[in-house]
Amino acid sequence: MASCPNPFNAMTNNACYSTGALINGFSLIAINTDPTAEDLAVLTPTIYGVTNVAVGHNAFISDSEYTFNPPVSAAGMVIFSPVTSGNIDVDVYGPGEVYLGTATVSLTAGTIGTFLGAVTPGLISRIVLDDNGQTIAELVYDLYFGQCQEFANPREVPTLSEWGLIAMAGILGIAGFMVIRRRKATA
Repeated sequence: MASCPNPFNAMTNNACYSTGALINGFSLIAINTDPTAEDLAVLTPTIYGVTNVAVGHNAFISDSEYTFNPPVSAAGMVIFSPVTSGNIDVDVYGPGEVYLGTATVSLTAGTIGTFLGAVTPGLISRIVLDDNGQTIAELVYDLYFGQCQEFANPREVPTLSEWGLIAMAGILGIAGFMVIRRRKATA
């Protein structure tokens, strides 16, 4: 386990990561009212049963904030807690601090974690993992983010309006009635 100062991003150069070791487009910081507790932790495999390199805040009283620059239309991550159980809120924000929504994730200590993904036709600029003042050591591995092709090139799906459905049902009813009459006439 290693502890290093904020932030973790492609420009980070410290004992945890060298410049360019992390992909461009995101930044991770620990947010806390206590400036002495703003370090980030890196857990490597075999520590607390972790199977992947995992990162998060180093103090149980901190929250983690992921920012995306440029903003993305989809983001996903596996969230887990190696030592404590409880619920955390995952708050998603768009550009200009527009609140997009919250998902509550239940974490059980020592399990492999929960995958959480967010997809929006708008943009995601920030995700905050908030333990609501609890002492949950939420960490993340397998962070994915980018532009979702579904929203980049939406497909038109042909549909019928309410009146179109009523007209189609009427036409099908008349056609069915005519087929039944024709079969009776030939029998």
